Amino acid sequence: MKYKILKALDIAGLAVLDPIVRLIYREEPSEQVRKIILFIGIPAFTFLCFMVLWAYIAPRHTTKSGEVPTPAVVWDSAKSVWVFHERENIKEDDFRVSGEERQKRIAMVSAELEKLKPQLAKVDALLTKAQEQAKAETDKAVAPIMAVFEETKAKYSADSTARKKALTDLAGTIKADDKSARSEYLKKVEAHLAQTDVEKGNLQQIKAQMDAVMNRKHQGLIEARLAKNRVAEKVQFYSKRLENLG
Repeated sequence: MKYKILKALDIAGLAVLDPIVRLIYREEPSEQVRKIILFIGIPAFTFLCFMVLWAYIAPRHTTKSGEVPTPAVVWDSAKSVWVFHERENIKEDDFRVSGEERQKRIAMVSAELEKLKPQLAKVDALLTKAQEQAKAETDKAVAPIMAVFEETKAKYSADSTARKKALTDLAGTIKADDKSARSEYLKKVEAHLAQTDVEKGNLQQIKAQMDAVMNRKHQGLIEARLAKNRVAEKVQFYSKRLENLG
């Protein structure tokens, strides 16, 4: 029996499981344990480390298209694709039924749509609440940064105006043939422009902080949207079925 199992595993391309079968039959236990650790345990542990690393790094790495999806997000997407596949098969099958079976399906689909109405209203309310809460949290977090931005912007604007006025006043005192004064004036103009660039950079940094806060994801809002989408997709599915059956 052992060799039949080993042969079946070999044909199926699962020779990596040979040590487990041999261990069950007490064939050189220590050697089989070594092979299990080497060919199954270490790869499984490596894969687990990869999954943990993926789950940790993904939310912290942003590309032009947004955050890298985590394993959980990929798994949810895969399940969504499978559900979509099954629903499409059901809708296709609806076209083939007739008579009493068709009437049964119409009644069943209509009943499901009625059940979904309160669910849809509930997730709508939860989504609205989550949106309001997310907005309140964002506004609270942005407010102090916005205050710093406006204060800094006003200060820089006043400083820039003062520098420009000083340059204008200085320009009026320079004689046409005074090369030294003109050279000194140009240096001050360059210093003014350099300071303006520094101030713009500082304002951009503060604005970047605001953008980061405003773009921060709220887990409650994400979950509320997912819940709304799931119910809305069911409503769409049953509505389409009713249309096809009717």
